[in-house]
Amino acid sequence: MTIRITKLPCLTPTALISLCIITFLGCQKKNTPAGNQPPPKKTDTHESLAAEANGLAREFSDTLASAKDIAGAKAAALQLDKIVTRFEQLADRMEIIGDPQGELKKKIMLMFNEHEKIIAQELPAVIRTILGNREIGEILEQAMENVRERMTKLTVLDRWKAGPLAQIPVKKSNDSAAPPGE
Repeated sequence: MTIRITKLPCLTPTALISLCIITFLGCQKKNTPAGNQPPPKKTDTHESLAAEANGLAREFSDTLASAKDIAGAKAAALQLDKIVTRFEQLADRMEIIGDPQGELKKKIMLMFNEHEKIIAQELPAVIRTILGNREIGEILEQAMENVRERMTKLTVLDRWKAGPLAQIPVKKSNDSAAPPGE
């Protein structure tokens, strides 16, 4: 009996959850036809940009969940690319307004945390679909690699959703010992 090793096991639930958490900052779905730009908003605020990020994250999650067959996976891959483009545009606006401070920072972090909890509940079903069908998994794995590459450049998203303690590396008591096998 031969065991065939594929790239699919690399798409672990931990990797998906990490990637989704990074991207789970979104805005409300836009109801404008493709190609038409929505009218400019009056003024961006920290709260409005955080809400927009949460909506995009929700759209990202819904898009992944929609990949139930090969055609759906291909459509989802294209939609994920568009969502990341909108995240990049949002990140530019977030940089312009600057990082939230003080009580506002706490409020923004709570907004992100609540949304991440909701999406984390949906992830097991998405992961089962991806891992249950090799072809869907391969299509989405390639799309997710593109998403990962682009989203890691958007550090403003991490700054907005993470508190000061989350940015400080925590030293574990067994850090001095090498892991087994090394």
